[in-house]
Amino acid sequence: MIKFLVTLSIFLSLSLNAKVLFLRVPDDGLSPQCVTDSNGVVHMIYFKGPIESGDIFYTTFDVDSRKFKPSLKVNSIPGTATLRGTTRHPQMAVGKDDTAHIVWNGADTANGQFLYSKSIGEGQFSPQRDMKGETTGIDGGGSVAANDNGQVFLVWHALPQKKTDEEDRQVFITVSKDNGNSFSTEKVISPKFIGASSGSSLKVAANGKEVMVLFRGVKRQKRDTYELLSRNNGLSFSNRIKTKEYLRYCPESSHAILPGKKDFIRVWEHKGLLNMVGDSGTNSVVDYPIKKIAQKHPFLAMNSKNQILVVWGNYTDIKKEGEMEWEMFELDGRKSLFSGRKVPNAIKSSCVVSAFSFGDDFVIVY
Repeated sequence: MIKFLVTLSIFLSLSLNAKVLFLRVPDDGLSPQCVTDSNGVVHMIYFKGPIESGDIFYTTFDVDSRKFKPSLKVNSIPGTATLRGTTRHPQMAVGKDDTAHIVWNGADTANGQFLYSKSIGEGQFSPQRDMKGETTGIDGGGSVAANDNGQVFLVWHALPQKKTDEEDRQVFITVSKDNGNSFSTEKVISPKFIGASSGSSLKVAANGKEVMVLFRGVKRQKRDTYELLSRNNGLSFSNRIKTKEYLRYCPESSHAILPGKKDFIRVWEHKGLLNMVGDSGTNSVVDYPIKKIAQKHPFLAMNSKNQILVVWGNYTDIKKEGEMEWEMFELDGRKSLFSGRKVPNAIKSSCVVSAFSFGDDFVIVY
């Protein structure tokens, strides 16, 4: 029976009367992803089964019972999802008619590398289909975004045909204008000179006609973080560098983006710490005076007071469990309101955490 943890699980800010509460993923599931729709319903997906070949499940949060409802399997072919590494977890977006759109990396047993399915009513999901088109060598996790107008944006990085070098990798997009029923032919949206760090995931978010992508490039020993922005429903993208970083290896990093009131709020990994841009566009840094910290795989949530929660894992890795940490900010990201840390080993190896708002409060799901 799922219940809110009490001991070491409720943190109270007396001045704000804000709480952070915790829930375990149902059925010992892993790597949850939570999205709140236009009616305030919290949708969640999670992974279950062997890391190399498991399944994705979908559920919603029942406010009255404070429990997740019975889960439904998303993938139509059993055992065709993988969590290998910490950047290949499934991702979800909720768009027009509160339709859930889900993407995931295909397992070796799957007939496809970048798979997609959507909710089609009455507790059902469309048959999974491979969206990679003519691209090859999909590695780090792809992402999905959707808006209220029926556009759905699938984004991933891969190799063009007949290319094999990591520096030849590019970011691709395919767009649906009919709520996921059909998609355009994939096209490149990143400049050729950037490349894409193979083991790192990317993140896409949409807000009206705007679409934003965060990803890590690669050129020799440069693995800089880039931002792509479209203001015309993904027809064209501008690009700019966010942070510069010199690394000889792929750090298997990931990113978080959340539409704010004025701008996209985004968080990315840089030199072992998380960088954040709040709704005002002013850079803030989620930073702690701890030596040799490894802040990884952030997730963003916003409550009814327009306050932002950033939750992430410390030290988590492919074969290593990690501790969970979080910090709450004002919307512009300039003022930290409170922070906390959960006991070690709260995050399983190869896994990430998620969160959603519950009125004024936040719920972290792990």
